Amino acid sequence: MNKIYNYAVTYAALGFKILPLGIAAKQPHKKLAPRGLYSATDDIKTIHKWFSIEPDINIGIACKPSNLVVFDVDLRNGGTTDGLADTRRIKTGNGFHYYYWATPDMTFPGKWREGVDIKWNGYVVAAPSKHPNGSYYLVDDLTDIKPISDLVGV
Repeated sequence: MNKIYNYAVTYAALGFKILPLGIAAKQPHKKLAPRGLYSATDDIKTIHKWFSIEPDINIGIACKPSNLVVFDVDLRNGGTTDGLADTRRIKTGNGFHYYYWATPDMTFPGKWREGVDIKWNGYVVAAPSKHPNGSYYLVDDLTDIKPISDLVGV
């Protein structure tokens, strides 16, 4: 298998629900994820099967089922990291993802402020997937994932 597979298995072992995405794409893989977001799983055998069929897929993490809320900072659209507490951070093609622990009873708006979206009811592309622009999603800060309560103003 490959590096993305290894990450997928590690994420699943942490209880994250993994979603197969297209090759160098952000959308669910049409064949491997016929139910879109609802195809996400932490079952290692299923993940292994996906990579056996299509070894070059990207992976996503279903946020709410994984108890994660992710702040998606898009620098090209004016997003800034101001006010975001230190937590696990992923470098994306156009900015950063800040991962926080949340509980399923929480609710969040889709946008925190200009250039910063909140991913909760959907999914995020996970490191080390390939961005459509050719760059890679990379773990930028290995700080432990903090609870969302550490972020004031949410």
